[in-house]
Amino acid sequence: MEWTFDANPAETVLALEATRMQQAALFDPMLAVATSKVDPLPHQIRAVYGELLPKPGPLRFLLADDPGAGKTTMAGLYLKELLLRGDVRRCLIVAPGGLVDQWQEELAERFDLEATILSRALADESAHGNPFGDPADPTQAPLILVARMDQLSRDEAWLAISKAASGTSSWWTRRTGCPPRTRAAS
Repeated sequence: MEWTFDANPAETVLALEATRMQQAALFDPMLAVATSKVDPLPHQIRAVYGELLPKPGPLRFLLADDPGAGKTTMAGLYLKELLLRGDVRRCLIVAPGGLVDQWQEELAERFDLEATILSRALADESAHGNPFGDPADPTQAPLILVARMDQLSRDEAWLAISKAASGTSSWWTRRTGCPPRTRAAS
């Protein structure tokens, strides 16, 4: 085998940087803390790195805590850590209506995560009826959607969209043997 050193230097640096970024979580188990603009409190670190991340199985959690306890910080750290590790493809955040803009802004400012607010226009524009886009082409769709809780709960069409987007419809049906609305009504 003959080795040549005629590769494009810019492409080589890019490939090495991509490999370094893929492996970063192996060397820094709290990479999201180091790459975010937050100073997490001990209970937030314990919740994210001690409870949420070690859990095997589907990555679906309800994060609930007292007002002011730092749910946005915990959710942001958790989400960013999963993204850095390559463990999440899409995320649906359901928040009270008045906090949707705040979630979008804080994810951008504190964690450098771009979130899109789920709107009727976004759902109508989606080619497959899924606001996350075509599952076969994840590059053309928003990775993180923030939805209004009241909007999803009021309208059956929105509920169906949120279930399709998050995958909970099929999960619930497999687990209980009946569609989600049928189970909730009984």
